[in-house]
Amino acid sequence: MILTALKRITRTGFINFWRNGFLSFAAIVVITLSLCSFGGLIFASAFARSLLAEVKDKVDINVYFTLDAGESDIMALQKDINVLPQVASTSYVSRDQALVSFKTRWNDNALIMQGLDEIGTNPFPASLNIKAKDPGQYGSIASFLNNIQPFQQPWEHRS
Repeated sequence: MILTALKRITRTGFINFWRNGFLSFAAIVVITLSLCSFGGLIFASAFARSLLAEVKDKVDINVYFTLDAGESDIMALQKDINVLPQVASTSYVSRDQALVSFKTRWNDNALIMQGLDEIGTNPFPASLNIKAKDPGQYGSIASFLNNIQPFQQPWEHRS
C-alpha cells in the first residue's frame, strides 16, 4: 500500500514536471542563480577579509636617521617607542644592513652598482620600522615622534 502510494506520487510528479516544462525550467534556473549569487558573495567576503588583513600587515612607519646619528641614540629612541601601548613591534635596520639589502636587491643592475661604487661611502641611513597594534593608532605614534624636541630629532619619519 505504501509502495503503491509512493509510486503514484512519483509518477504524478514526473507528469506534472513535463506538462509544465517551462515553469519547472524557470524554477531550476532561479534556484541555481540564487545559489551561485550566494556563493559568490561568500567568496567575495572571504577574499576582501584576506586582502584587508594583508594590507593592514604592510602598513608601518619608517624613521630614517641622519648619517651621523649614534647607535646608542637610536637604541634609546627604540626603547622609548617600544614602551608606547600602541606599538606592536619595532625593528632596527643598521646602515650596513641597509647597504647589504640594497646590493642584494639591485645586484643585477650594473649601472646602479657602478653608481654605488662611485659614491665610495655608504649613503644609506639607519632606520626604525614601527608597526602598530591597530592601523588607527599610527597617528598617535607619528605625533609622539613629532613632539620630541627638535634638537633631539636626528631623523625624519615617513608613513
